[in-house]
Amino acid sequence: MCLDTLDKETRQTEYGYKVFIKENECLLSCYFTIPYKENKWYKSESENKLFVSKFARLPFISDKNQYYTEGFHFFYDKRDAEYLASHFNSSTSRHVVRKVKVRNIVASGTELIKCLNVGVAREMFICREEV
Repeated sequence: MCLDTLDKETRQTEYGYKVFIKENECLLSCYFTIPYKENKWYKSESENKLFVSKFARLPFISDKNQYYTEGFHFFYDKRDAEYLASHFNSSTSRHVVRKVKVRNIVASGTELIKCLNVGVAREMFICREEV
């Protein structure tokens, strides 16, 4: 997930929603297949800067004047997470939506050509219950 637009003021919240791939007792990131466990806090140690992408499907077109610190991307609205999960879903899909607690939100904006509201947090706790 990359932000297509960046809000002027970062939107704050305590909770959000994230799409994972369920693999046995593990949850995997949809894009990097990084394994996560439920009921555990994760902290992003990276200080990399990501440029705002003008179009989600054309990542080579970016606005070099806007960037944000790398972190855990999450959706503010459960419906947005479910929308993304439905794009992945097929008869063999294992995509699930989990509620996440977030701290230290460093960016917010939209992705997938301005239709989904997304935040980027430096810390994330994955709640056990499936949404």
